[in-house]
Amino acid sequence: EHNLAFGISTHSYAELSVALGVKPSYISLGPVFGTTSKNVAFDPQGLHTVQKWRELIDPDVPLVVIGGINDADRAKQMKDAGADCVG
Repeated sequence: EHNLAFGISTHSYAELSVALGVKPSYISLGPVFGTTSKNVAFDPQGLHTVQKWRELIDPDVPLVVIGGINDADRAKQMKDAGADCVG
């Protein structure tokens, strides 16, 4: 046991499919909302995608969501949608 976490970032169904195939420690999704903290090449995923990812990912695999979650209301929405960690 090396106590390492192996996470995979996803931005599309294709990337999620690959992530599910390698069974990572966690899967991240982002950006959920538009963000100005950095330039990203992906459109905002939205709340519906968070809910869909949670349905598709094994409940034992944490779902981490990032991007534009800049207040407590948005963070609560993410947790209510099934995210395990909000970044």
